[in-house]
Amino acid sequence: MPAGESAQRRSSCLKVLALGFFLWLAGPPPFASAIMLYDEVGVGLLGDRRMTSTPCFTDGTVKNAQKISVLYGNLNTTYNLDAGDEFASSLAAVGDLDSDGVTDLAVGAHFDDDGSTDAGAVYVVFLETSGNVKAVQKLSMLYGNFNAFYALKASDRFGSSLAALGDIDDDGIADLAAGAAFDDDGGTNTGAVYVLFLKTNGIVKGAQKVSTLAGNFNTFYTLTGGDIFGYSAAALGDIDGDSVMDLAVGSFLNDDGVTSAGALYVLFLGTNGHVEAAQKISMLYGNFNSYYTLVADDRLGFSVAGIGDVNGDNVMDLAAGALDNEGGTDGLIIGAVYVLFLETNGSIKGAQKLSMLYGNFNSFHTLGSNDQFGSAVAALGDINGDGVVDLAVGARVDDDGAFNTGALYVLFLETDGAVTGVQKQSMLYGNVNAFYTLDSTDRYGFAVVSLGDNDGDGVADFAVGAVGDDDGGTNAGAVYVMNLEQSYCETPSPTVTPCFTDGSVKDAQKLSSLYGNLNTFYTLNASNCFGASIAMLNDIDSDGVIDLAVGVREDNDGGTQAGAVYLLFLETNGMIKDAKKISQLYSNLNAFYSLYSCGYFPRQNHHQYSHSFYCSHCHLLFCSWDLHCD
Repeated sequence: MPAGESAQRRSSCLKVLALGFFLWLAGPPPFASAIMLYDEVGVGLLGDRRMTSTPCFTDGTVKNAQKISVLYGNLNTTYNLDAGDEFASSLAAVGDLDSDGVTDLAVGAHFDDDGSTDAGAVYVVFLETSGNVKAVQKLSMLYGNFNAFYALKASDRFGSSLAALGDIDDDGIADLAAGAAFDDDGGTNTGAVYVLFLKTNGIVKGAQKVSTLAGNFNTFYTLTGGDIFGYSAAALGDIDGDSVMDLAVGSFLNDDGVTSAGALYVLFLGTNGHVEAAQKISMLYGNFNSYYTLVADDRLGFSVAGIGDVNGDNVMDLAAGALDNEGGTDGLIIGAVYVLFLETNGSIKGAQKLSMLYGNFNSFHTLGSNDQFGSAVAALGDINGDGVVDLAVGARVDDDGAFNTGALYVLFLETDGAVTGVQKQSMLYGNVNAFYTLDSTDRYGFAVVSLGDNDGDGVADFAVGAVGDDDGGTNAGAVYVMNLEQSYCETPSPTVTPCFTDGSVKDAQKLSSLYGNLNTFYTLNASNCFGASIAMLNDIDSDGVIDLAVGVREDNDGGTQAGAVYLLFLETNGMIKDAKKISQLYSNLNAFYSLYSCGYFPRQNHHQYSHSFYCSHCHLLFCSWDLHCD
């Protein structure tokens, strides 16, 4: 958030409403890790556990970790992973489904064989604050009621991607999108996405498929065989303002412009999961080519993430991975990430590439010739406290420690998307090896998602997939719940203690010709009726003290009983430090209107028996640093 807003968040406000009849003392709101980028950008981006402790920030190093696999984290009490399942091929934080105060996790296993070979599966994992599993619900052709709505076929690879959609059907329960990138609707390996409406126990109670043949997608675009639509997916927030979560879907082998240049689709969803509108982003659509050129095999859309409003224009932005070879040798995949600034229709109005050649990344780290930087991407919220969303980027075949162990980069961003700092997490960096050893071909960083503040220490946490982990069998896969180290914590602002009263007076200040210093500025005459009406003003002189308007309905300036108003600038003890009279003779009123005898300015409200005063710029709200309660 902007610095000014951050300062406001740390202040305490006295809100004075209805002329002092009602007082509300409010402290700062509870701190939420980025953005939910949700509540604003949905539970799917950042989880929904709020930081109720003092907000703290991090340099991205790991302070604790919990592995979830066949051998760790209590997963195997309900289900067994088989060799080759690649559990953790995708991840999404689905919010607190079971209302226990801890963000829950959806985990893809795209090579699961339930029903048929490589049909795929998704696990809804209910977590404890420690990162251990307390319950699991599998969604596949055999579990979780998915088959009541659709049938998965061999090699569909359901669970290729996952995105938490918030509650799009308005039933009070978070919903989920799951990719099946090798679905054959309309052609071999065209791809599809399923919108899943969940129960609180993770079971599917409704579903809508989105593909060339379903969900109204083909009203806007046509997919062709081999596009791999649904290999990546991400919730974007409500960018078109219709109060329904919008979805970004990657199609990294799309051939717009050149072979396998890749593409993204921004899907504007209805509450039933149908596509109401769509915007494609590629070399031919969405204005991408105004900023960068994709070449053959760049594979834009290999990963995608909603990242909140990075540039402060009130429209949600996204990040997309592209497995290109920029800065390296032909045939090898160094990788890149594009930060894309969106219009409300889903097209691009700005972009920043992050790679070895762009975005200042190489000031901090050097990528290897086949690291596949950008194979996963996720928004982390503002974890370093600079007011800008930060980013996690996977490099799933980084060789730190051993061949293809994988790595994750925490990128601290500027508002223009460029990098201001980097923390690498691998066997050689970021303290990962203090807790677990990554082995050759584990591919740590295959997927990543923020969990919000899962352990309640004030710092954002996240989960990382390692699909090549061999716990329980070759490539069975694993998830790591990573708790990050505090680098510093905000100092809480002084708290204003709410106070109440029985109505008795503890102090008073009279304002009249003889008291309160009014006579330093003006003289009241007999029968003026000073105090005939009173209104509280905002702090119009910005000294932190409420100011007051007082009606003098029988003041004789300009005519008998023409009336007047005094603007009184007060001290904290109620004394007048300055005053301004508004009448036929003062403060330029007569340049606009004339008051006449018996005008009784300010005039009595004809619909009430009490006198009233109206000021068009009085907001009846101010922030005070001077409030103290005994």
